[in-house]
Amino acid sequence: LALPSMMNQAAKARTAEAKMVLGAMNRAQHFYIVENNTFATQVEDLKLRFSMGVIENNSYVTNYYVYTIDPSFDQGKTQHKATPTSPYLHNNLHYASAVFWDHTLLAHVICEADTPSLVPAVNSADDCQNGHFIY
Repeated sequence: LALPSMMNQAAKARTAEAKMVLGAMNRAQHFYIVENNTFATQVEDLKLRFSMGVIENNSYVTNYYVYTIDPSFDQGKTQHKATPTSPYLHNNLHYASAVFWDHTLLAHVICEADTPSLVPAVNSADDCQNGHFIY
């Protein structure tokens, strides 16, 4: 009886990591755009410093997720992805986050996939494809 409860708590911890790292990426983009007048396109430029992961091939990699900056950003938006690593690909949810900037206002959101098989995308500040906004 205790094993399912422990497994559920472990899954919650993995999703908490994804939310925390994407939130940090969003806030780092806020600072980056204020200083550089554009979004960062390299994960390294965000200067994320967590003990749980490393930067490899323009991704921030942990045991549970690979975090990337979506290269298809435009001047008013950048998007980040949290993709589960292969041992957790079919169990962990995918996440996407985005930062929006209209030269006067910065806003950010995080979108959680509805199921582990779906990959969410943030199309606008009120459109989370294949998922729902968590903040």
